[in-house]
Amino acid sequence: MGRLLIRADGGKETGLGHWSRCLFLATCVEPSREITFYVRDKTLFDTTFPDARVEVVQIEDEEDFFSTVNARDLVILDGYSFDATYVDRLNALGALIIYIDDLFAPGIRADVVINHCPGIQPALFEDTALHTSWFLGGKYSLVSNTFAPSSYNFGERINNILLCMGGADPHNKTVSIVQKYRDFFLRFDRVDIIVGSAYQHIEGLKAECGDHQRFNIHKNLDKRSISKLMQRAGVAVLPSSTMALEYAHVGGVLYVVQTAENQKYLYKGLLSSGTALDISDVNDFDCSPGFYEKIRSKQLRQFDGHSHERYSKLFRECALQQQMTLRKATMDDARVTYKWATDKNIRSLSFSSDEITWEGHCKWFESKVNSDQCFYYLAKIKERFVGSVRFDLSHEKAVINYLLDVDYQGQGLGRVLLAEGIRQLTKEQRQIEEIVGYVMDTNIPSIRIFERLGFQRGESDIEQPGSIKFIKHSGRIR
Repeated sequence: MGRLLIRADGGKETGLGHWSRCLFLATCVEPSREITFYVRDKTLFDTTFPDARVEVVQIEDEEDFFSTVNARDLVILDGYSFDATYVDRLNALGALIIYIDDLFAPGIRADVVINHCPGIQPALFEDTALHTSWFLGGKYSLVSNTFAPSSYNFGERINNILLCMGGADPHNKTVSIVQKYRDFFLRFDRVDIIVGSAYQHIEGLKAECGDHQRFNIHKNLDKRSISKLMQRAGVAVLPSSTMALEYAHVGGVLYVVQTAENQKYLYKGLLSSGTALDISDVNDFDCSPGFYEKIRSKQLRQFDGHSHERYSKLFRECALQQQMTLRKATMDDARVTYKWATDKNIRSLSFSSDEITWEGHCKWFESKVNSDQCFYYLAKIKERFVGSVRFDLSHEKAVINYLLDVDYQGQGLGRVLLAEGIRQLTKEQRQIEEIVGYVMDTNIPSIRIFERLGFQRGESDIEQPGSIKFIKHSGRIR
């Protein structure tokens, strides 16, 4: 099984969220897989996550990391310093790249882009690669299963409120919010305030809370302890970060604060989806069950708690992709392609029901193999043919066709095969600006594959009745 390398950093200014998200992804990987974190501060990582079951390597500069990357390594990037140039260098090394995005970074030519902001679409990203797959929205939230829906009913939680402005909170938003919204907090019987080990204003916070017994300050809690406090709190005031998503999974009335520029899109997504309210709206707080249920129903619509399963599936697919190789078809492949073309299960998904003879197939196959306007690839895993992907070119446009051997269907290989085929085509034919695919409207798995790759539905084609036309453009996905 191929290697998995994770490049992310944490610190007083950047916080620990990048590490936390990547550690969640590490739990979605098969236990036998080799995982290595590359960080700038190993001591901080080890002290913050003492139970992390991953190898951690400290690097002095990025050259240390690049020197370790081999072709077909799977690399996860999570950090704002990893720009398009950084990603392109990894592409040149032959790595497969999963890019965790918060800022709709332009020019990121990764194999997979993850952004768990509610309600976003691939069209919001500029200058993207044709082979990129998209894992977007709340159903792909990078939230540990530790943050499960609360087992307490709202009536048991309504008198408890939770406040946290991040572990480090370098600008001391915690004290500012307690000062500004003191009357709101005093409406609750219990106010739990969480700060991290890097928080530098603990004495000022204690002074601000005074002798009120309802204020309880907690420092440097682990995930499970934070989850327990969230479980008991019917209301929370949190930064528009992963922590807000964690609370949205637990469930409750959520008020958010944008504490950093890099939170602006998640802040907008939480508000526009109705899963959270702005802190300035606390005067409209209503402790009735109806107020809570309205927000909770929207949270459940965005965050269904199954992201771990979805990412586990992604990593199984990536493991197969690391093993997959493509090569150009030759006339020696006529027999295996004829077997596929006449297989009744594969044939049932074809637009044509005409009989295919061996002689007819050989004539057609030879015309494709010898055409400079056709790029026909066969895919192998462990020396076994698993399928084919073909592109018929017309100027800057390519029409895609693919099939999987019946023994390899249902394993997530369809998306991998299309992505690898598109990646190979665009290496050889850089002028390609548009790829079109046609799918039978009853072929649900294939429809989902094209959508996962960011294809947009086009107008129906009268030459392909009963089909859905999918289109994907280079540069900006329109």
